[in-house]
Amino acid sequence: MYPTCSNASRTSVGKRGINDESEQARICRMILAGGAMVRSAETLKRPAEGTRCGPVMPERKRASHMPPEFTAVTPYLTVDDPDRLVAFVKEAFRAEELEDQRAVGSDGKVLHAALRVDGGIVEIGRAAAQWRALPSGIHLYVRNVDATYKRALKAGGVSLHDVRDMEYGERAAAVRDPSGNHWYIATYTGQMRKKSG
Repeated sequence: MYPTCSNASRTSVGKRGINDESEQARICRMILAGGAMVRSAETLKRPAEGTRCGPVMPERKRASHMPPEFTAVTPYLTVDDPDRLVAFVKEAFRAEELEDQRAVGSDGKVLHAALRVDGGIVEIGRAAAQWRALPSGIHLYVRNVDATYKRALKAGGVSLHDVRDMEYGERAAAVRDPSGNHWYIATYTGQMRKKSG
């Protein structure tokens, strides 16, 4: 199976396949530019010789035992005030809420929410007698750690350490959100440094 591209509404190329070399080249340019979602399709043929795009790793078929967009491991943050944490995650990390996952109690407050953060999902639930608030730690990779760190502070986060180059190949910072969770924010650089001393 080889990839096909789709736009934001996730419309696919269709069952007709792609036989036209110029259409294959256009698809390849979209994939290489990163501006399109890559989806697998049995009907897409190998790009023609001479095009700039070679085989691309196909996306795994979604497992039917998980909701769309979820992965097998999903962080679940249990907090006293989910509304406050949802607002923080949206502002600090530009998260998008999955509206079909939102549950609200009779008091109008959030019981459960799920947010998409750069392709990953974070679930947030309200603490109760049986499910007590439990601060957690999240390691979040972002494209620009400096800008994300500033947004997290502006959104109400408290700095645990400022942005710095780490010896293990990341530019990283850390903040505590209003619910007490620690967010280890990083941009991978791959530049390992030897520890001094």
